[in-house]
This record gives sequence, structure tokens and C-alpha cells, in this order.
Amino acid sequence: MHLRAFTIYNILERNARSFPNGVAFCGNHGNVSHGQFKDRVDELSFGLIKRGLTKGDRIGVVAKNSLEYFILLGAAAKTGGLVVPINWRFSQQEIEYVLSDSSPAFVFADPEYQDMLLKIGSKAPSVKEWFSIDEKASLFSSFNALMEDQQGKDGTKVSPDDPFVIIYTAAVSGRPRGAVLTHRNILSANVEYAVSLRLGEEDAHLTTTPLYHIAGLGLSFGVMHAGGKNIIIPKFDKETVATCIEQHKATVMASFPPILANLLDEANESSKDLSSLRWVLGIDQQDTIKRLETKTNATFVLGYGQTEVTGVISLGTSLQKPGSVGKGGFLTDIRIVDEKDNEVEPGEGGEIVIRGPSVFAGYWNCEDETEYTLRNEWHHTGDLCKRDRDGFLWFVGRKAEKELIKPGGENVYPVEVEKIIAAHPAIREVCVIGVPDREWGEAIKAICVLEPGHTMSEDELREFVAARISRIKKPKYVAFVPELSRGRDGLVDRAKIKAHFGKV
Repeated sequence: MHLRAFTIYNILERNARSFPNGVAFCGNHGNVSHGQFKDRVDELSFGLIKRGLTKGDRIGVVAKNSLEYFILLGAAAKTGGLVVPINWRFSQQEIEYVLSDSSPAFVFADPEYQDMLLKIGSKAPSVKEWFSIDEKASLFSSFNALMEDQQGKDGTKVSPDDPFVIIYTAAVSGRPRGAVLTHRNILSANVEYAVSLRLGEEDAHLTTTPLYHIAGLGLSFGVMHAGGKNIIIPKFDKETVATCIEQHKATVMASFPPILANLLDEANESSKDLSSLRWVLGIDQQDTIKRLETKTNATFVLGYGQTEVTGVISLGTSLQKPGSVGKGGFLTDIRIVDEKDNEVEPGEGGEIVIRGPSVFAGYWNCEDETEYTLRNEWHHTGDLCKRDRDGFLWFVGRKAEKELIKPGGENVYPVEVEKIIAAHPAIREVCVIGVPDREWGEAIKAICVLEPGHTMSEDELREFVAARISRIKKPKYVAFVPELSRGRDGLVDRAKIKAHFGKV
């Protein structure tokens, strides 16, 4: 490694020296110290290299949060591999597309997804071997067998600007795009989290969000970098989360609706102690945030970010200006610009553009989209914002071409759902919009026009969608109408439709 270089694996080396006996991970597997974690990462690294992994190879993962998942991330950091964390909520078609696009050399999966992956197998010719993260009822090769070689030599040179993960995000085209994040990107985000939240070795992060989501991945590494511990749960369950906070004294967690509301209800019903919480990061309803800050010692942190900027570039609390997403981060330069990329005056709305070490390397296999997004040496987010005279940022919405719906913090482009619905023979045309939802923050609503002579129920439409893409993308609400509103140009008037049907 170069004298002044620093990578994610160097975090593990540093922690093993600085906090050798400090707890790095806890959960159903018991406690694992920073020293033990680094040893396990080394073992898996040697095993992967012996199986033929080389620098730049992709490693697909279809699995819930686990200690093995983190070990795999560490091994990729050491060997120069790129982890592709795949949304386990994706349909078979969506997972097949991600595997085809990313061409992984190896795929790791939980047993519950292995039957589906076997059906995909022949359509993913790049995969040399399939591994099971959990040994129970496995159809794939053993994860533990990879770690049987206790010794080995790894001469791989990894630099901070080498890619580390490819996270697939929703795309306007309806096909997910792989956002490539480097070691430097993750390290920069770690610094933002550590400084903004004053993280240290006494902190404990509860993994309430999945590792395929930048919020889950980023906050986990931020706490790890500070020498703290990650409390691993496979996925959100209100009873488990409330118990873990009380038992392991969690200090920080991420939350998207309905996580926090459900947690507060459970804590109230079961008298669980949430007093250890210091920070809850995410988005939520103001009344839920008020409940948190009234009933606990925690502060809710409203942030702005996206996968392409490694998760978060500004954080704001109710102690500053309620509703604001804060100011720009310590390593982030933010401008608000008009359509010609000219900076606007304070109080005026415009697009958020960003530069700094957290900006991603580009979209995998999408050179044109990368060039367009990173034009004029700024990352163009497609999001609209205002900056007040005190420097605080206020999120306004999204540019028309990047309209996005976020049920429970997931990213869903309307066109993605529209394409699926329009493929049904009973549907003449459809417009999909986002509507406010108390449970999920935002929900999907489909306004449909049927073909003459056809009938269809709301449930039939939902199941048709759920069979083809992730179930979280199916419409919660459906309306059948004689026709869709159109503008003078003859195109569907999405704004008018949203104004009319945007309330539930």
C-alpha cells in the first residue's frame, strides 16, 4: 500500500490494534471483537483467492444482514473485489437483470433465495461458484469451508480510488442502475457520520436497515470506523429491535417509516427501555419525531442524501430548524443552481449539485448517464432544494424527469411500475404517482384506464405487479378512470393527475 493511502481494510487493521478486545459485532452469533473480526476477514480472503477471485471481480450477495455478510465485505475490501449487495425484495426478473449486468464471479445467498437463484443459474454465466451464507438446508457451497485455510499470502494492492461496492438504485428507464462507490467514498461518509454524530468506541449501531441500502451500509461502516460495535439483526422486527436496544444499549440507528412508529408502540406496550439511544437518522412524520424526542433521550436527525453521494451530505435536527435537512457536510461542497447551472440566490429554488470525495465513481455500464449526471464537474442530483440566508437546506421535491416515490425509504420510479402495469392486456394506459401515507411515509397509487370490454379488480392488479417486480413496488392504492388528463401537447398531465388523485 502507498505511504499515504488508506482503505476500508485499513480500518479493520487499525481497529484490531487499537481496540483488539472491543466488541465489533454482537447478536445471535454472540460477541465478536475487532481482533477476531479482522482474523475472520483474513481467512475468508485467503479462501476466495484460492477459489480464483482476482482484483476487480464482482461478488453478488442476496442475503439479509449477518456477521458473514460483514466478513464478506471486509474480505472484498482486502482483495480488491467489488461487492454487489442485491435487494432481497427484488423479484426473480430483477435479480436476474442485476446478475446479468454486474457479471459476478461469485454469488453468496441465504438458503431462502437459493431455489430462485438456481432457476437463474444458466442465465448468469459469469458465476464460477454459488455459496451459502447460512449452512442450514443449503443447496450451495459452504461459506465456512472457504475459511478453513488459516494461512495464505495476498499481494493485492488496493487504493482508495478502487471501487468497493456496486449498489443498484431505481432508474428513470425502469431498469436499476449500479452506482459504483469507492473506498474513498465510504471513508468520506465515515468521517461525516463520525464528526456530525460525535461517534466513538462506546457507540452501538443497530442494523435496522438492510446492507443493500446505502443507509444501512454507510452507518454500519461509520460506527465501525469510530471503533464502535454493530448490533446485527437480519431485518426489522419491532420486538427484536426494542429488546436489542435495551439489552445491548444501542446508541444510534437508521429509520424509515414505519420503523420508528412501530418501535415506539412496542416500547410503550412492553415497557422496554430505549434510554440509551442518542441518534435516530432518517425521514419520518413530525408527530412520530416528536414522540421519539419526548419519550426518549434521542434526537432525530433528518438528512439529505442519495446512493450516488454515499448516503448523506447534510444532517439537520429539530434543535436547529425543524424540517430543514441541515447544512452541507464537512467534506461536501453544495450549490443550488438553475437550469443553466448558475447558482441561485438564497431563498430561491433550484437543483442540488454536489462535489467532494463522497461523489460516486459513476454508473456501472452506463457511460452516457454517468457523463450527464457528472456534467460540468458537479454531480447533478435531480433534486430540488432551497438554501435560506442562514445556510440551511430545505428539500422541495424532485425534477420532473426524476420523479421518485419512496415507500419506507425504498426508491421507486413511477415509470418502472407503469411499464409492468401497461403490459397487462386489460390495461389501456396508466399513470403512477406517490401519495402521502402515515404508515410508510409515501405510498404508490396507480390510476388506470381499462381496455374496452375488460374488467379488473384492485387486488388482481396488485398481484400482477407483485409477481413481476419487488412487492414493495406494488400499488397500495388503485383507481380506475375512463381517461387520463392530458396537456395541450397530448401527453399525460402527471401534475394534474397528482393534484386530483394525490390525496387518499
